[in-house]
Amino acid sequence: MIDRIKQEKFFWDLPLPAALFNDKGQLMYTNMNWNKSICAIENYSLTGEKLLIENDYGEIIERVLKGEITLRTNPIFCSKSNSLLAGNFTGKYIIFNVYPIYDKSDYIICCIIEEFSDPLDTEFHQVESNIHAINSFEIFKMIENERKRIACELHDEIIQKLLLAKLELDMVQKNSGYDSDKLDEVKVKILETSKDIRSLIQALHPVILEEEGLPKAIELLVSKYNLNSSAVVNLDVFGEYINTDKNIDLNIFRIIQESLLNIKKHASAKVINVQLHFNENVIIGSVQDDGKGFNEKQKRSSHCYGITGMKERVKSLNGDLSIETEPGKGTKLIFHIPISKNYYGKN
Repeated sequence: MIDRIKQEKFFWDLPLPAALFNDKGQLMYTNMNWNKSICAIENYSLTGEKLLIENDYGEIIERVLKGEITLRTNPIFCSKSNSLLAGNFTGKYIIFNVYPIYDKSDYIICCIIEEFSDPLDTEFHQVESNIHAINSFEIFKMIENERKRIACELHDEIIQKLLLAKLELDMVQKNSGYDSDKLDEVKVKILETSKDIRSLIQALHPVILEEEGLPKAIELLVSKYNLNSSAVVNLDVFGEYINTDKNIDLNIFRIIQESLLNIKKHASAKVINVQLHFNENVIIGSVQDDGKGFNEKQKRSSHCYGITGMKERVKSLNGDLSIETEPGKGTKLIFHIPISKNYYGKN
């Protein structure tokens, strides 16, 4: 019951317009931003949406409703005459994200709508976006490979040398008349340095991610954060985790890791809530804190490398990331990443 309430609150608080439909495409439930952005519609259905039909997504929507695939459309122009949505989207380009959300043996359809802010030359933008995603993906892959190499070298060389030095000190202490207390101090420093390096190795290359999967890796990340911070981090995981592409898992881990690091450095938060929602086609995640928040426009012009890096990671996986924040009102970061091989949209 508690999990159900949390999931409904998560859906209600999404910063983008979102709605739930049954497997016939009929509207069941809308969130706050859908109600704000879109005119009230009675008997609205995905199968009757002119924007999808006129742009050749009719058959694809039918497959989505059967739970077979996920859809992310190209930017589509919305006018009063060609869409039932109207409202704040009239005269703008929008993107539909439509996918099944599974609950045990049943499923419902979620539709999230995002505004496309650059309506000029959408075809060029699509090509440019795909190239950018490929380049970003390769860059992050190179970075992670380098991190893995450094972690291996630290483990195989530096850690082993430190342990060997401790063993040699044990022998010296046993066979000589050196000040035992001084040697004990040196050995403690060696062990502390080894511990610090092991933590660095884990940060560079989280082995638990490969061995036990994303939920366990995030659980350990949150546990360590709680030990080393005055803030309390709550973790909720919904749905069944499926062992996805390792690059997806690694990038989601890095996004949450970077979010927690940013909060620790800048937010002065007391409570942090981390959520992961798994289903067959999409992973949705959020990190929310009750800290200082910030003016997003000002933040974009300075000290935004952490946020930019997270957005680039999500974009490289054909996903979306949004940030909702105000000074004094905390920050909420939400991302959704497609994991289905049958994913239509950014080909």
